[in-house]
Amino acid sequence: MRLLSRVASPLVTLLGVSTDALLALLRIKPAAEVAVSEDEVNLLVREGLRAGVFLPSESNMVERVLALDRIPVRDLMTPRAKIIWVNVDDPHEAIWHRIVVSSHTTFPVYEGNRDHVVGVVSVKSIYANLAAGAAVHVRNLMTPPLVVPAGLSATTLLEKFKQSGRHVALVADEFGGITGLVSLHDIMEAIIGELPTVEMRARPRALRREDGSWLVDGMLGADEFERTVTGFPLHPRAERDYETFAGFVMRHLGHVPQEGDTFRLHGYDVEVIDMDGHRVDKVLLIPVREPAN
Repeated sequence: MRLLSRVASPLVTLLGVSTDALLALLRIKPAAEVAVSEDEVNLLVREGLRAGVFLPSESNMVERVLALDRIPVRDLMTPRAKIIWVNVDDPHEAIWHRIVVSSHTTFPVYEGNRDHVVGVVSVKSIYANLAAGAAVHVRNLMTPPLVVPAGLSATTLLEKFKQSGRHVALVADEFGGITGLVSLHDIMEAIIGELPTVEMRARPRALRREDGSWLVDGMLGADEFERTVTGFPLHPRAERDYETFAGFVMRHLGHVPQEGDTFRLHGYDVEVIDMDGHRVDKVLLIPVREPAN
């Protein structure tokens, strides 16, 4: 091989020089060679994992960081149906309970309808005003929203967060409607943990809270609700004219609910805490505490 290399060296040099000369005459700049490719980096990391240089968690994080530029924002966002919305004209008393029972820290603020987002407000800013004894007005506490397209890559979104100094962005579809919310926390989850699918994020659920209450998505199926929240039976299957827990609430009330509607059943105070148009979005089940004798 060394002898063949020496014999072919003049020919290789001649071909290289002639190619460079031809490209110069045509004013074409030769493409810069990539020193290290992404596949080579992954290969080195895997070799380091076998040699014990890297921990498995470190190897996984490196691979996920390199994959961020191929992950669109739509795969990271919290879908629209899971967002807790705040009306800019609602008084503090009307929104505080909804904010407290949710697990979110930032809330989009809309005016008129939910596609007309005028800002975002954080629990931290509301708490700060309460601690200072000042009146809470959402319009004074909200910050301008950062809106990004659904197809934007996670890497580009991270750069936008760094440039704007914000940690939350609203996601818009091609028609200009708001389809979800994405945060810096979502990007960190994509790096340090398993990336959940859109279906997993959008799946309705019932969440048991520390005080024994249940926060239930209205779109949770009736059968799954009964399996999750034991001790709260719904109608027998043959008598049901609904498929979700929201349908059960509407049947029990006998009308399209409004935020704040309540009733007592099976040892729980059932309260509708959020509506999405005419659809029941979030329901809170609070155990009735019997007074001590």
